[in-house]
Amino acid sequence: MEIPEGIEDVIYLDNAATVYPKPPEVLERMLDMYKKYGVNPGRSGYDLSLVGGNLVESARRKLADFFGAKNPERLCFAYNASEALNSLIQGMV
Repeated sequence: MEIPEGIEDVIYLDNAATVYPKPPEVLERMLDMYKKYGVNPGRSGYDLSLVGGNLVESARRKLADFFGAKNPERLCFAYNASEALNSLIQGMV
């Protein structure tokens, strides 16, 4: 599939859904992670799954520090903005 001509002039407003275009550094790191740790963290007890789980927990701690959260265990990850908002709304009701 070819990319349409003039695509570099597009202002993409659906950023929460897909984050397009990804910065090259982010894309490179994502590909590296998929190559090295393409597992489901927290779903099993084999070594690579445990490594993946540790990476997720490390990210959780770093984000909690960044946002000034006292307890990293209270930070939740969601698949997308809709899921995050629905979880928040349902938790408040």
